[in-house]
Amino acid sequence: MNRPIFRNLLFSSFCLCFLASNVQAQLPQLRSYDCNRVNTPLYQKLYANMTGGIQYKFKVTNIELGVTDSIVNPNRYFKLNQMPSIARYNCNYEVSVCMDIGSGFGSYGPVCNPSSVPIYSRLRQVDCGRYLPSLNYTVYASVSTADSWDFQIRTPNSLVSETIANQPTRAFNLSLASSYYQNPGQEYEVRV
Repeated sequence: MNRPIFRNLLFSSFCLCFLASNVQAQLPQLRSYDCNRVNTPLYQKLYANMTGGIQYKFKVTNIELGVTDSIVNPNRYFKLNQMPSIARYNCNYEVSVCMDIGSGFGSYGPVCNPSSVPIYSRLRQVDCGRYLPSLNYTVYASVSTADSWDFQIRTPNSLVSETIANQPTRAFNLSLASSYYQNPGQEYEVRV
């Protein structure tokens, strides 16, 4: 007579363990569409994959800057531009999500890796085709707001180019390039 009760207790504890392990596997993260999204505009909403939370916490690391920030939202989404300390163009991010279903925030779920959209630029229209009277004559990128600017220079018939990277301003002049690109009377192509 004691055997059926023992078997039912054993089955009940097995079911409880099984349910507990399934609950742990159901951790929030960004939905699959947003999880590894490429070229994400800074104003784009990135959604958690689970609904029903009272509030959601998004922990975001800008991998290029090495800076982490977090935001709590009553909705299941956030936008990169809500965190000015890390929101940058052309960067990769690590994003993890946790949610509060009424008893405080649970554990963070798996990390997702979206990236932000780059800004494309060129020389200003007034600087294209311009004759440069000296090596120090400055031309400018058309985009005036960015974290940094990269300029690539080459001669029109050459496959070889030089990149002057991570310039703090949008200003460029030939003195920034190597001596190979400082020849009077030579035509150059400059990409930004």
